[in-house]
Amino acid sequence: LAELEAIYKDPAGRRIEPTGELLVANRLNLLRTNLGDLDALVAIGAGSRYEDLVARSQTITLAGVTVRVLDLDAVIEIKEAAGRSKDLATLPVLRETLRLRRMADER
Repeated sequence: LAELEAIYKDPAGRRIEPTGELLVANRLNLLRTNLGDLDALVAIGAGSRYEDLVARSQTITLAGVTVRVLDLDAVIEIKEAAGRSKDLATLPVLRETLRLRRMADER
């Protein structure tokens, strides 16, 4: 986060840099970085934490920064578990994307 020059989005305009203590204390950390906005969550879905999901992720490099992202199956399961209307609305597109990926992999 230091390399990304991350700071909290603060309505009062204060410059608050994330620390380990703040990241753990806040369930949701809304940050601005030199690559764009970043939402860092302590847990997602039905309380799944990093340790629970790391095996269901892969690393990718974006603008020279390596990040870990969830696989599409995990994203779908988390959105189903969340059950919020905005999550449920995305499910048809995500499921179709997953179906098309699987078809392409079979070729």
